[in-house]
Amino acid sequence: MDNDTDQSDENYYDNDDDDDDDDDDGVTFNRVTNQPPLPDDCQDETQGIESIAACFMRRYEACPALFFGSLWNACQAAFSSKTVTERLPILVYLHNENSIFSNVFCSNIFCSGIIIDYLAHNYIVWCWDITNESNRNKFSQIWLKLFSSTPLDGYFADKFPMLIGIMRESPRLHRWSSLSEYEFKTLSTSDTLTRISCQLSRETLLQELIVFKEECDEREKRLSSNIFTSTKLCTDVFLEIFRYLSLYDIMNAFSEDALSLLCKYKLPAHLSMASPAFMNSIARKLDPKQIVSLQWNVFSTNPQVSLSSVTIYTNVVSLTLLGSFNSSEIGQYTRFFPQLTRFCLRYRGDADFNELKHYLTQLPRSIRRFEVHCSKAIYIDKILSQPSQVTVQNENIDYFLLEIGCPSLSLTYQYYTDHYSNSLQIILAFIKNLTRVRYVRCMADQPNLFILQDWSEWKSLLPVCQQLKKITVQTWRYTSSGEKYIKKVLELQRISHTTPS
Repeated sequence: MDNDTDQSDENYYDNDDDDDDDDDDGVTFNRVTNQPPLPDDCQDETQGIESIAACFMRRYEACPALFFGSLWNACQAAFSSKTVTERLPILVYLHNENSIFSNVFCSNIFCSGIIIDYLAHNYIVWCWDITNESNRNKFSQIWLKLFSSTPLDGYFADKFPMLIGIMRESPRLHRWSSLSEYEFKTLSTSDTLTRISCQLSRETLLQELIVFKEECDEREKRLSSNIFTSTKLCTDVFLEIFRYLSLYDIMNAFSEDALSLLCKYKLPAHLSMASPAFMNSIARKLDPKQIVSLQWNVFSTNPQVSLSSVTIYTNVVSLTLLGSFNSSEIGQYTRFFPQLTRFCLRYRGDADFNELKHYLTQLPRSIRRFEVHCSKAIYIDKILSQPSQVTVQNENIDYFLLEIGCPSLSLTYQYYTDHYSNSLQIILAFIKNLTRVRYVRCMADQPNLFILQDWSEWKSLLPVCQQLKKITVQTWRYTSSGEKYIKKVLELQRISHTTPS
Protein backbone atom coordinates (compact mmCIF):
# COMPACT_ATOMS: atom_id res chain seq x y z
CA MET A 1 0.00 0.00 0.00
CA ASP A 2 1.35 3.43 -0.90
CA ASN A 3 0.88 5.73 2.09
CA ASP A 4 1.85 8.86 0.14
CA THR A 5 -0.71 8.67 -2.65
CA ASP A 6 -1.46 11.64 -4.89
CA GLN A 7 -5.01 11.99 -3.61
CA SER A 8 -5.70 15.21 -1.75
CA ASP A 9 -6.15 15.10 2.03
CA GLU A 10 -9.43 16.95 1.75
CA ASN A 11 -11.22 13.96 0.21
CA TYR A 12 -9.22 11.02 1.50
CA TYR A 13 -12.24 9.58 3.30
CA ASP A 14 -14.01 9.18 -0.05
CA ASN A 15 -11.20 7.25 -1.74
CA ASP A 16 -10.28 4.50 0.68
CA ASP A 17 -12.09 1.91 -1.49
CA ASP A 18 -9.10 2.02 -3.87
CA ASP A 19 -6.89 0.76 -1.08
CA ASP A 20 -9.22 -2.20 -0.50
CA ASP A 21 -8.87 -3.26 -4.17
CA ASP A 22 -5.08 -3.32 -3.84
CA ASP A 23 -5.11 -5.74 -0.93
CA ASP A 24 -3.20 -8.91 -1.75
CA ASP A 25 -5.71 -11.17 -0.03
CA GLY A 26 -8.60 -9.98 -2.18
CA VAL A 27 -10.74 -9.27 0.88
CA THR A 28 -12.11 -5.94 1.99
CA PHE A 29 -10.31 -3.76 4.51
CA ASN A 30 -12.94 -4.75 7.07
CA ARG A 31 -10.71 -7.66 7.99
CA VAL A 32 -8.68 -5.12 9.98
CA THR A 33 -11.54 -4.51 12.35
CA ASN A 34 -11.88 -8.18 13.18
CA GLN A 35 -8.63 -8.28 15.12
CA PRO A 36 -7.50 -5.23 17.16
CA PRO A 37 -3.77 -4.44 17.06
CA LEU A 38 -3.51 -5.14 20.79
CA PRO A 39 -4.36 -8.56 22.30
CA ASP A 40 -7.13 -8.58 24.86
CA ASP A 41 -6.10 -7.93 28.48
CA CYS A 42 -2.56 -6.82 27.66
CA GLN A 43 -0.76 -5.96 30.92
CA ASP A 44 2.75 -5.38 29.61
CA GLU A 45 3.20 -1.97 27.98
CA THR A 46 6.32 -2.93 26.06
CA GLN A 47 4.78 -6.09 24.59
CA GLY A 48 1.59 -4.20 23.81
CA ILE A 49 3.35 -1.51 21.80
CA GLU A 50 5.45 -4.09 19.98
CA SER A 51 2.18 -5.78 18.98
CA ILE A 52 0.73 -2.47 17.72
CA ALA A 53 3.87 -1.70 15.69
CA ALA A 54 3.84 -5.17 14.08
CA CYS A 55 0.14 -4.83 13.25
CA PHE A 56 0.62 -1.43 11.63
CA MET A 57 3.51 -2.71 9.53
CA ARG A 58 1.33 -5.58 8.25
CA ARG A 59 -1.62 -3.34 7.52
CA TYR A 60 -0.04 -0.14 6.25
CA GLU A 61 3.51 -1.21 5.42
CA ALA A 62 4.79 1.65 7.56
CA CYS A 63 4.63 2.87 11.14
CA PRO A 64 6.06 5.81 13.10
CA ALA A 65 9.00 4.94 15.31
CA LEU A 66 7.26 3.99 18.57
CA PHE A 67 8.72 4.02 22.07
CA PHE A 68 8.88 0.42 23.27
CA GLY A 69 8.31 0.85 26.98
CA SER A 70 5.98 2.34 29.56
CA LEU A 71 4.53 5.81 29.15
CA TRP A 72 6.29 6.78 32.36
CA ASN A 73 9.64 5.71 30.93
CA ALA A 74 8.84 7.54 27.71
CA CYS A 75 8.43 10.77 29.67
CA GLN A 76 11.68 10.17 31.49
CA ALA A 77 13.48 9.63 28.18
CA ALA A 78 11.84 12.68 26.61
CA PHE A 79 12.83 15.22 29.25
CA SER A 80 15.93 13.81 30.95
CA SER A 81 18.59 15.24 28.64
CA LYS A 82 20.81 17.94 30.15
CA THR A 83 20.79 19.64 26.75
CA VAL A 84 17.58 21.63 26.37
CA THR A 85 17.41 21.22 22.59
CA GLU A 86 17.48 17.45 22.93
CA ARG A 87 14.32 17.29 25.02
CA LEU A 88 11.24 16.18 23.08
CA PRO A 89 7.49 16.29 23.62
CA ILE A 90 5.48 13.08 23.85
CA LEU A 91 2.82 12.20 21.28
CA VAL A 92 0.29 9.64 22.49
CA TYR A 93 -1.83 7.90 19.85
CA LEU A 94 -4.97 6.11 21.04
CA HIS A 95 -6.46 3.62 18.59
CA ASN A 96 -9.99 2.21 18.58
CA GLU A 97 -11.03 -0.39 15.97
CA ASN A 98 -14.68 0.52 16.45
CA SER A 99 -14.16 4.01 15.06
CA ILE A 100 -14.94 4.45 11.36
CA PHE A 101 -12.02 6.89 11.07
CA SER A 102 -9.21 4.86 12.66
CA ASN A 103 -8.04 2.81 9.68
CA VAL A 104 -8.21 5.68 7.21
CA PHE A 105 -6.35 7.95 9.65
CA CYS A 106 -3.57 5.39 10.06
CA SER A 107 -3.19 4.54 6.38
CA ASN A 108 -3.41 8.07 4.94
CA ILE A 109 -2.05 10.30 7.73
CA PHE A 110 -0.38 8.70 10.75
CA CYS A 111 1.65 6.20 8.69
CA SER A 112 2.38 8.59 5.83
CA GLY A 113 5.99 9.39 5.02
CA ILE A 114 5.81 13.10 5.83
CA ILE A 115 4.38 12.51 9.32
CA ILE A 116 6.71 9.58 10.06
CA ASP A 117 9.77 11.65 9.11
CA TYR A 118 8.74 14.64 11.22
CA LEU A 119 7.90 12.54 14.29
CA ALA A 120 11.20 10.66 14.06
CA HIS A 121 13.19 13.84 14.69
CA ASN A 122 10.86 15.86 16.91
CA TYR A 123 8.72 13.58 19.11
CA ILE A 124 8.71 10.45 21.21
CA VAL A 125 5.65 8.52 20.08
CA TRP A 126 3.74 6.17 22.36
CA CYS A 127 0.65 4.17 21.28
CA TRP A 128 -2.11 2.19 22.90
CA ASP A 129 -5.22 0.42 21.63
CA ILE A 130 -8.39 0.84 23.72
CA THR A 131 -10.77 -1.26 21.58
CA ASN A 132 -11.24 -3.88 24.31
CA GLU A 133 -12.46 -2.99 27.79
CA SER A 134 -9.53 -4.69 29.51
CA ASN A 135 -7.05 -2.54 27.56
CA ARG A 136 -9.11 0.58 28.26
CA ASN A 137 -8.81 -0.20 31.97
CA LYS A 138 -5.09 -0.73 31.60
CA PHE A 139 -4.73 2.62 29.87
CA SER A 140 -6.61 4.32 32.72
CA GLN A 141 -4.08 2.87 35.16
CA ILE A 142 -1.21 4.03 32.97
CA TRP A 143 -2.58 7.54 32.72
CA LEU A 144 -3.34 7.86 36.42
CA LYS A 145 0.32 7.19 37.10
CA LEU A 146 1.10 10.51 35.45
CA PHE A 147 -2.06 12.56 35.96
CA SER A 148 -4.98 12.90 38.34
CA SER A 149 -7.64 11.70 35.89
CA THR A 150 -8.12 9.92 32.59
CA PRO A 151 -7.92 12.07 29.44
CA LEU A 152 -11.53 11.25 28.53
CA ASP A 153 -14.93 11.45 30.18
CA GLY A 154 -15.76 8.20 28.42
CA TYR A 155 -14.32 5.88 25.78
CA PHE A 156 -16.80 6.59 23.00
CA ALA A 157 -15.83 5.36 19.56
CA ASP A 158 -16.64 8.66 17.87
CA LYS A 159 -13.80 10.34 19.79
CA PHE A 160 -11.17 8.21 18.08
CA PRO A 161 -8.56 8.13 16.76
CA MET A 162 -7.07 10.49 19.33
CA LEU A 163 -3.72 12.28 19.55
CA ILE A 164 -2.49 13.74 22.85
CA GLY A 165 0.61 15.85 23.39
CA ILE A 166 2.54 15.77 26.69
CA MET A 167 5.04 18.35 27.93
CA ARG A 168 6.41 19.28 31.31
CA GLU A 169 4.39 21.52 33.55
CA SER A 170 5.01 25.24 33.30
CA PRO A 171 7.40 26.83 35.82
CA ARG A 172 5.34 28.76 38.34
CA LEU A 173 5.16 29.37 42.06
CA HIS A 174 3.63 26.48 44.00
CA ARG A 175 3.76 24.27 40.90
CA TRP A 176 4.31 21.27 43.20
CA SER A 177 0.78 21.62 44.56
CA SER A 178 -0.45 20.01 41.33
CA LEU A 179 -0.79 16.26 40.94
CA SER A 180 1.78 15.81 38.17
CA GLU A 181 5.01 17.26 36.87
CA TYR A 182 3.58 16.93 33.34
CA GLU A 183 0.61 18.39 31.53
CA PHE A 184 -1.20 17.16 28.45
CA LYS A 185 -3.21 18.65 25.62
CA THR A 186 -5.60 16.81 23.30
CA LEU A 187 -4.46 17.64 19.76
CA SER A 188 -7.13 15.78 17.79
CA THR A 189 -10.21 13.64 18.23
CA SER A 190 -11.90 11.62 15.49
CA ASP A 191 -11.22 13.50 12.22
CA THR A 192 -10.88 16.99 13.76
CA LEU A 193 -8.03 19.06 15.14
CA THR A 194 -8.99 20.27 18.60
CA ARG A 195 -7.28 23.67 18.71
CA ILE A 196 -8.58 25.12 15.44
CA SER A 197 -11.58 22.84 14.85
CA CYS A 198 -10.65 21.93 11.29
CA GLN A 199 -10.57 18.62 9.45
CA LEU A 200 -7.60 16.40 10.12
CA SER A 201 -5.20 15.97 7.20
CA ARG A 202 -1.51 15.45 6.70
CA GLU A 203 -0.88 19.16 6.27
CA THR A 204 -3.05 20.31 9.19
CA LEU A 205 -1.68 17.64 11.51
CA LEU A 206 1.90 18.46 10.56
CA GLN A 207 1.29 22.12 11.33
CA GLU A 208 -0.30 21.24 14.68
CA LEU A 209 2.66 19.05 15.61
CA ILE A 210 5.02 21.90 14.77
CA VAL A 211 3.05 24.33 16.95
CA PHE A 212 3.03 21.96 19.93
CA LYS A 213 6.74 21.23 19.52
CA GLU A 214 7.55 24.94 19.55
CA GLU A 215 5.46 25.38 22.68
CA CYS A 216 7.31 22.51 24.34
CA ASP A 217 10.72 23.94 23.34
CA GLU A 218 9.83 27.31 24.81
CA ARG A 219 8.64 25.63 28.00
CA GLU A 220 11.93 23.77 28.39
CA LYS A 221 13.93 26.96 27.92
CA ARG A 222 11.98 28.66 30.70
CA LEU A 223 12.36 25.67 32.99
CA SER A 224 16.10 25.50 32.44
CA SER A 225 16.77 29.20 32.81
CA ASN A 226 14.54 29.69 35.81
CA ILE A 227 17.09 28.97 38.52
CA PHE A 228 20.49 29.91 37.08
CA THR A 229 19.84 32.62 34.50
CA SER A 230 17.28 34.55 36.52
CA THR A 231 19.25 34.49 39.78
CA LYS A 232 22.78 34.50 38.29
CA LEU A 233 24.03 32.41 41.21
CA CYS A 234 26.53 29.58 40.86
CA THR A 235 25.90 25.95 41.78
CA ASP A 236 27.92 26.11 45.00
CA VAL A 237 25.77 28.96 46.32
CA PHE A 238 22.59 27.02 45.65
CA LEU A 239 23.95 23.91 47.33
CA GLU A 240 24.71 25.94 50.44
CA ILE A 241 21.23 27.53 50.42
CA PHE A 242 19.55 24.14 50.06
CA ARG A 243 21.14 22.90 53.30
CA TYR A 244 18.92 25.26 55.29
CA LEU A 245 15.60 24.89 53.46
CA SER A 246 12.98 22.18 53.44
CA LEU A 247 12.34 20.46 50.13
CA TYR A 248 8.93 22.10 49.90
CA ASP A 249 10.50 25.56 50.23
CA ILE A 250 13.16 24.69 47.66
CA MET A 251 10.60 23.49 45.12
CA ASN A 252 8.42 26.56 45.55
CA ALA A 253 11.31 29.02 45.44
CA PHE A 254 13.21 27.51 42.52
CA SER A 255 12.63 25.43 39.41
CA GLU A 256 12.82 21.68 38.95
CA ASP A 257 16.56 22.11 38.33
CA ALA A 258 16.88 22.58 42.09
CA LEU A 259 15.72 19.02 42.59
CA SER A 260 18.14 17.87 39.91
CA LEU A 261 20.99 19.46 41.87
CA LEU A 262 19.91 17.71 45.04
CA CYS A 263 19.85 14.39 43.20
CA LYS A 264 23.17 14.94 41.45
CA TYR A 265 25.12 15.87 44.57
CA LYS A 266 23.25 13.50 46.92
CA LEU A 267 22.64 16.28 49.45
CA PRO A 268 20.89 15.44 52.73
CA ALA A 269 17.37 16.84 52.53
CA HIS A 270 14.73 18.08 54.96
CA LEU A 271 11.21 16.93 54.09
CA SER A 272 8.26 18.90 55.43
CA MET A 273 5.13 16.92 54.66
CA ALA A 274 2.80 18.62 52.20
CA SER A 275 0.28 17.53 49.58
CA PRO A 276 0.17 13.99 48.12
CA ALA A 277 1.24 15.47 44.79
CA PHE A 278 4.37 16.93 46.32
CA MET A 279 5.16 13.63 48.01
CA ASN A 280 4.69 11.70 44.75
CA SER A 281 6.96 14.09 42.89
CA ILE A 282 9.67 13.73 45.52
CA ALA A 283 9.36 9.95 45.66
CA ARG A 284 9.86 9.71 41.89
CA LYS A 285 12.91 11.94 41.73
CA LEU A 286 14.87 11.80 44.97
CA ASP A 287 16.78 8.92 46.49
CA PRO A 288 14.89 8.06 49.73
CA LYS A 289 18.25 7.75 51.49
CA GLN A 290 18.76 11.51 51.06
CA ILE A 291 15.86 12.31 53.41
CA VAL A 292 17.44 12.75 56.86
CA SER A 293 14.94 15.13 58.46
CA LEU A 294 11.16 14.73 58.48
CA GLN A 295 8.40 17.05 59.71
CA TRP A 296 4.89 15.62 59.99
CA ASN A 297 1.57 17.36 60.68
CA VAL A 298 -0.48 14.97 62.78
CA PHE A 299 -3.61 17.11 62.45
CA SER A 300 -3.73 17.11 58.65
CA THR A 301 -3.32 13.40 57.95
CA ASN A 302 -4.58 10.05 59.10
CA PRO A 303 -1.58 8.58 60.97
CA GLN A 304 -2.03 5.05 59.65
CA VAL A 305 -2.32 6.17 56.04
CA SER A 306 0.33 8.87 56.18
CA LEU A 307 3.00 6.80 57.90
CA SER A 308 2.79 4.10 55.25
CA SER A 309 4.05 6.60 52.68
CA VAL A 310 7.19 7.60 54.58
CA THR A 311 8.55 4.26 55.75
CA ILE A 312 10.89 4.30 52.74
CA TYR A 313 12.90 7.07 54.40
CA THR A 314 15.07 4.78 56.50
CA ASN A 315 17.88 7.33 56.97
CA VAL A 316 15.77 9.84 58.92
CA VAL A 317 17.67 11.00 62.02
CA SER A 318 15.42 13.94 62.95
CA LEU A 319 11.63 13.71 63.35
CA THR A 320 9.28 16.61 64.16
CA LEU A 321 5.59 16.09 64.89
CA LEU A 322 3.10 18.96 64.68
CA GLY A 323 -0.19 18.82 66.56
CA SER A 324 -1.26 17.07 69.76
CA PHE A 325 -0.28 13.58 70.81
CA ASN A 326 -0.75 10.79 73.29
CA SER A 327 1.90 8.41 74.53
CA SER A 328 0.77 5.51 72.30
CA GLU A 329 1.15 7.67 69.18
CA ILE A 330 4.75 8.55 70.05
CA GLY A 331 5.81 4.93 69.80
CA GLN A 332 3.77 4.53 66.62
CA TYR A 333 5.66 7.31 64.88
CA THR A 334 9.15 6.69 66.12
CA ARG A 335 9.41 2.94 65.50
CA PHE A 336 9.49 3.45 61.73
CA PHE A 337 12.78 5.34 61.90
CA PRO A 338 15.51 3.23 63.49
CA GLN A 339 18.23 5.88 63.16
CA LEU A 340 16.48 8.70 65.01
CA THR A 341 18.71 10.83 67.21
CA ARG A 342 16.47 13.93 67.47
CA PHE A 343 12.77 14.00 68.33
CA CYS A 344 10.69 17.17 68.46
CA LEU A 345 7.07 17.84 69.49
CA ARG A 346 5.49 21.09 68.31
CA TYR A 347 2.16 21.79 70.00
CA ARG A 348 -0.47 24.13 68.67
CA GLY A 349 -1.49 24.89 72.21
CA ASP A 350 -0.33 23.94 75.70
CA ALA A 351 2.03 21.14 76.62
CA ASP A 352 1.10 18.88 79.53
CA PHE A 353 4.39 17.98 81.20
CA ASN A 354 2.76 15.34 83.37
CA GLU A 355 1.77 13.59 80.12
CA LEU A 356 5.21 14.26 78.65
CA LYS A 357 6.73 12.06 81.36
CA HIS A 358 4.98 9.06 79.87
CA TYR A 359 6.36 9.91 76.41
CA LEU A 360 9.83 9.17 77.71
CA THR A 361 9.01 5.47 77.93
CA GLN A 362 8.05 5.45 74.23
CA LEU A 363 11.22 7.05 72.91
CA PRO A 364 13.79 4.81 71.21
CA ARG A 365 17.13 4.45 72.96
CA SER A 366 18.79 6.17 69.99
CA ILE A 367 17.19 9.55 70.83
CA ARG A 368 19.80 11.97 72.14
CA ARG A 369 18.03 15.28 71.61
CA PHE A 370 14.45 15.95 72.74
CA GLU A 371 12.57 19.21 72.03
CA VAL A 372 9.21 20.62 73.09
CA HIS A 373 7.75 23.71 71.42
CA CYS A 374 4.55 25.32 72.72
CA SER A 375 2.75 27.87 70.59
CA LYS A 376 0.68 29.03 73.57
CA ALA A 377 1.44 29.62 77.23
CA ILE A 378 1.22 26.44 79.29
CA TYR A 379 -0.92 27.98 82.06
CA ILE A 380 -4.12 25.96 82.05
CA ASP A 381 -5.75 24.09 84.92
CA LYS A 382 -4.42 20.63 84.15
CA ILE A 383 -0.89 22.02 83.90
CA LEU A 384 -1.21 23.92 87.18
CA SER A 385 -2.10 20.79 89.10
CA GLN A 386 0.69 19.25 91.16
CA PRO A 387 3.19 17.22 89.14
CA SER A 388 2.78 13.49 89.18
CA GLN A 389 5.08 11.81 91.69
CA VAL A 390 5.70 8.90 89.32
CA THR A 391 9.35 8.72 88.30
CA VAL A 392 10.04 7.83 84.67
CA GLN A 393 13.75 7.87 84.02
CA ASN A 394 15.41 8.29 80.65
CA GLU A 395 19.15 7.70 80.51
CA ASN A 396 19.61 8.38 76.77
CA ILE A 397 18.68 12.03 76.23
CA ASP A 398 21.59 14.41 76.70
CA TYR A 399 20.09 17.60 75.22
CA PHE A 400 16.67 19.08 76.09
CA LEU A 401 15.16 22.17 74.47
CA LEU A 402 11.97 23.90 75.59
CA GLU A 403 10.48 26.80 73.63
CA ILE A 404 7.45 28.70 74.90
CA GLY A 405 5.62 30.99 72.49
CA CYS A 406 3.10 33.78 72.86
CA PRO A 407 0.46 33.35 75.63
CA SER A 408 -3.26 33.61 75.14
CA LEU A 409 -4.39 37.22 75.24
CA SER A 410 -7.43 36.22 77.30
CA LEU A 411 -5.24 35.52 80.36
CA THR A 412 -4.22 38.40 82.58
CA TYR A 413 -0.77 39.29 83.76
CA GLN A 414 -1.87 38.75 87.37
CA TYR A 415 -2.82 35.19 86.45
CA TYR A 416 0.70 34.61 85.14
CA THR A 417 2.26 36.14 88.24
CA ASP A 418 0.22 34.02 90.64
CA HIS A 419 1.14 30.73 88.98
CA TYR A 420 4.51 31.10 87.26
CA SER A 421 6.44 29.44 90.11
CA ASN A 422 4.23 26.35 90.02
CA SER A 423 4.67 26.12 86.23
CA LEU A 424 8.44 26.22 86.49
CA GLN A 425 8.33 23.48 89.11
CA ILE A 426 6.37 21.29 86.69
CA ILE A 427 8.93 21.90 83.93
CA LEU A 428 11.82 21.12 86.26
CA ALA A 429 10.08 18.00 87.57
CA PHE A 430 10.01 16.75 84.00
CA ILE A 431 13.67 17.56 83.32
CA LYS A 432 14.69 15.67 86.47
CA ASN A 433 13.54 12.48 84.75
CA LEU A 434 16.31 13.00 82.16
CA THR A 435 18.94 11.58 84.48
CA ARG A 436 21.84 11.87 82.01
CA VAL A 437 20.95 15.16 80.37
CA ARG A 438 24.00 17.35 79.77
CA TYR A 439 22.53 20.50 78.21
CA VAL A 440 19.23 22.24 78.92
CA ARG A 441 18.12 25.19 76.84
CA CYS A 442 14.87 27.09 77.41
CA MET A 443 13.54 29.88 75.22
CA ALA A 444 10.55 32.14 75.78
CA ASP A 445 9.17 35.32 74.32
CA GLN A 446 9.03 38.40 76.52
CA PRO A 447 5.50 37.77 77.97
CA ASN A 448 6.55 34.29 79.11
CA LEU A 449 10.08 35.07 80.26
CA PHE A 450 9.18 35.55 83.91
CA ILE A 451 8.24 31.84 84.05
CA LEU A 452 11.91 30.93 83.74
CA GLN A 453 13.63 33.58 85.89
CA ASP A 454 13.76 31.87 89.28
CA TRP A 455 17.47 31.02 89.38
CA SER A 456 17.28 29.13 92.66
CA GLU A 457 14.74 26.74 91.14
CA TRP A 458 17.05 26.02 88.19
CA LYS A 459 19.88 25.14 90.58
CA SER A 460 17.74 22.34 91.96
CA LEU A 461 18.56 20.36 88.80
CA LEU A 462 22.28 20.12 89.58
CA PRO A 463 22.13 17.51 92.37
CA VAL A 464 19.63 15.35 90.46
CA CYS A 465 21.08 15.48 86.94
CA GLN A 466 24.67 14.55 87.65
CA GLN A 467 25.79 14.87 84.00
CA LEU A 468 24.32 18.35 83.55
CA LYS A 469 26.93 20.82 82.28
CA LYS A 470 25.01 23.90 81.23
CA ILE A 471 21.57 25.52 81.56
CA THR A 472 20.79 28.34 79.15
CA VAL A 473 17.73 30.58 79.27
CA GLN A 474 17.04 32.91 76.35
CA THR A 475 14.36 35.29 75.21
CA TRP A 476 13.51 36.83 71.86
CA ARG A 477 11.68 39.80 70.48
CA TYR A 478 10.60 40.91 67.03
CA THR A 479 11.40 44.31 65.57
CA SER A 480 8.91 46.35 63.57
CA SER A 481 10.51 45.00 60.39
CA GLY A 482 9.90 41.42 61.50
CA GLU A 483 13.47 40.53 62.45
CA LYS A 484 13.95 38.21 65.40
CA TYR A 485 16.56 39.05 68.05
CA ILE A 486 17.59 36.41 70.61
CA LYS A 487 19.09 37.49 73.93
CA LYS A 488 20.73 35.29 76.58
CA VAL A 489 19.17 35.86 80.00
CA LEU A 490 20.78 33.16 82.10
CA GLU A 491 23.64 30.72 81.72
CA LEU A 492 24.25 28.39 84.60
CA GLN A 493 27.30 26.09 84.36
CA ARG A 494 28.19 23.33 86.79
CA ILE A 495 31.87 24.24 86.91
CA SER A 496 31.11 27.62 88.51
CA HIS A 497 27.82 26.97 90.31
CA THR A 498 27.24 30.68 90.05
CA THR A 499 24.67 32.75 88.29
CA PRO A 500 25.67 35.83 86.30
CA SER A 501 24.23 39.05 87.52
